[in-house]
Order: sequence, then C-alpha cells, then structure tokens
Amino acid sequence: MVFGATFDHGDARDHSSIGATITSIGTPTTALHLALNGSADQVHAPDNDAYSFGDGSSDSPFSVFAWVRMADATRFRLVQKWGGTTALREWGFGTDGANDLRLFLQDDSAGRIDKWTATALTAQEGSWISVAATYSGSGTVAGMDLYVDGVAVSTVNSTTGSYTAMENDSARLDIGSLTPDSTFANGDIDSLQIFDRKLAATGVAILHQQGRR
Repeated sequence: MVFGATFDHGDARDHSSIGATITSIGTPTTALHLALNGSADQVHAPDNDAYSFGDGSSDSPFSVFAWVRMADATRFRLVQKWGGTTALREWGFGTDGANDLRLFLQDDSAGRIDKWTATALTAQEGSWISVAATYSGSGTVAGMDLYVDGVAVSTVNSTTGSYTAMENDSARLDIGSLTPDSTFANGDIDSLQIFDRKLAATGVAILHQQGRR
C-alpha cells in the first residue's frame, strides 16, 4: 500500500510507509471519516513518485479502494492525480456528471482510456458503500475493473485518441476534488487506500468484508 487514510483520529493521516503530510482546504471534518461539503472542502498530499503508475512509455499496475457515503452521486471526486493542464494529468477515480463510477487514465498527448459503471450510483446516495478500481498496467481499457460493495460490476469502455501510458508528472494527490473543473465530492470518505498492484477480485472482496458497515 502506497497510501492509506482512515480519517479516524480527528485529522487526516496517511498510515502507509510513505506517511504523506495531508493538507486540508476548506473546512472538512475528520471525526470518524472525511466529511466534505461539495463546494470547497478537500484534502491533498504532495506529489510522490509512489502515486504515479506510468513513465510515458508503459504503465504499472495499481488499485484504489475506499468507503464512501455520497450525499450527491454527481461528480463525487474521490481521488485523483489530475492537475489543471494536460501535462499534469495521470489518473482519477470517482463519479462523473451521470453519476457513474469511473476510472480514467491519460497520457501527455491527451490520449485517454476510461471505464465506468453501466449503472449509475444514484440509488446508493446516503448509504455507505465500498468502491474499488483496479488496473493491470496493460495500457488498455481491458485491464481496468470496477467494484461496488466488493463485487465486480458491469462496465462501459471508452478510448480517446491514441493512449500510450501515463507520465510521472508533478500534480499533487487530490482527495475530494477535481482541479480542472473545480468540482468537489459532497459526502463522506473513509478508509481510502491506494496499492501499487492490481488487486484480485478476492482481494477487493476481503477489503470490503473487513470494513463492512
């Protein structure tokens, strides 16, 4: 694990071996989880090579897992390394304008691959659910999988341009916001974990069961 935050100590801490310093913007609360207001609240960690999973020529595997309780499933920006310019964009995970859960990767030529859930998460608003995205490092959308409550879900694939690989860029790790369009997560996040490997389906299911609410 290269990043792990439970938000259960009254502040935001990274409990991985990296121990990143996490900075808050706005007034998010961290009583037992990260609570975000959907308009300005966010936290971020500084750029670290451990959060980049490409070198411009090829990608490496990674996975993201978290518990979320979305007050609004529209553009719930969970976590991303996605700066304000094309040259700072690598990957992101959260929901889009249609309330679909989405993993998206981009290279510096704006080639992009996306995978999103075939069913919107609107019905899950107000309830705690676990969400996960895994990527094999293959450079193809076929290497991406999405999970809700520990179970792989039906997905839709999209490719824009000619995707090669993510770069190792200098954007910070944003939690709760997407910088380019100033959109924010409205709701709660807990047990956010990033791994430098593709979790198997059994691994995602175990994480879900261990944190089951």
